[in-house]
Amino acid sequence: MPAADEWMELWQCSPLPGRSYLVASKAAGVALDVAFFYGARPDGALWWTMTNAEFPSSAITHWASLNEPSQRGAA
Repeated sequence: MPAADEWMELWQCSPLPGRSYLVASKAAGVALDVAFFYGARPDGALWWTMTNAEFPSSAITHWASLNEPSQRGAA
């Protein structure tokens, strides 16, 4: 099982709040990280947090849902 689902472009759809996602940014080169998505702020901007630091939502271009590890072969 892959660790994440297919990449979704942020302008196409928004992820569900209250979960962590694999995110990609093309702001300064390409960066990949895991971020927690809180949802939309009152001003409409999306609220992402990485390692207890807020991340500018305008820098995130893609996201993918993380999958739980397969139980097959677990000790």
